[in-house]
This record gives sequence, structure tokens and C-alpha cells, in this order.
Amino acid sequence: MATKNKETHHNLSAEREHASQECDGLTREKAQAGSDWYAILFEDAVDAMFLAEADTGLIIMANMAAERLTGKDRQELVGLHQAQLHPASSHNISREHFTRRLEGFKNSPTPPPEKNTILRADGQEIPV
Repeated sequence: MATKNKETHHNLSAEREHASQECDGLTREKAQAGSDWYAILFEDAVDAMFLAEADTGLIIMANMAAERLTGKDRQELVGLHQAQLHPASSHNISREHFTRRLEGFKNSPTPPPEKNTILRADGQEIPV
């Protein structure tokens, strides 16, 4: 009887381990699928989207709408400081907006938007 209990316990442990591994695999698959989903949402968004490093303000990602808005391709946008998206006359204001938004995200999931101007590659200024 003791041998049968040990076998049953061993089988249950093996089944639990197998189920755990399957769950881990599904979790990884879901995480990857979620990551892919966010990448698609970012890339295909109608609005221009820029992702900048919080510490430096350097742009690390931009979507297709950002390319259309600025008249610059991604290679030109990535690596720019976020203030360089705006006319020189508003660089200081843009830096203040960036800092305020970072602080806002720490205190609220959706800080209110701020108006600014984007400087296109052709020199045209676009209110945003």
C-alpha cells in the first residue's frame, strides 16, 4: 500500500510539473503575442507617436504617422532629442513639457495633453 501511495504521489508531482511547464509556455506565448500586439498598435496608429528615453529625452522609436507628420524617416528621427522635433524658439518650452509629462505619469496614468508645434523637415510648423 505504501508503494502505491508513493507511485501516486510521484505521478501527481510529475503531472503538476508538466502542467506548470505548459502554463509557463502559454504565459511566454501570451507575453510575446501581447508584445506583438502593442508593436502593431504603435506602428499602425493614426496619430504620430514617438517614444523617448525618460532620462535623456532621446527618441528611440517613432511610428509611420510620425514620419508623415515630420517629413523625416525613422532613421532621422531615432536619436534626436525630443526638443528637436519643435522649432528652436520653443526648445525650452518643449523640454519643460517633456519633464512635466514625466512627472505627470508618475502621479497619474494619463496626464493632460499639452499644445505644442512640430517642425517639419520642409520648415513648416504644425500645431499639435
